[in-house]
Amino acid sequence: MAAMSELNADFEDVNGETIVTLSKKKEQKDGPLKGVNFINHNDTIRTNSTITTTCVSVRLPFNGELYGYDVEIPNGHQIDVNQTVITPMRDEIRIRIVKIGQFTLHG
Repeated sequence: MAAMSELNADFEDVNGETIVTLSKKKEQKDGPLKGVNFINHNDTIRTNSTITTTCVSVRLPFNGELYGYDVEIPNGHQIDVNQTVITPMRDEIRIRIVKIGQFTLHG
């Protein structure tokens, strides 16, 4: 499998949570991911993605390529793996990260 092609990531902190919205970059939207509806790949995304206390890794293997993004949790901090959720939608993948303690996540 080729190197991972990163998706765009937008971070928003709200009430002890961070919502990370992953979207296609322009070259992905116009090229290999054109017309791809992420919700149609829900099972593949959930199977290939991982959530640990220190990292959320979203993965979509598609047509021999790998797309995704890693949200690294700062040293000394953790997230609640049972409440953190990856939700594929039509044109984006939303990650709801529930933080343990106060800290800020950003890309």
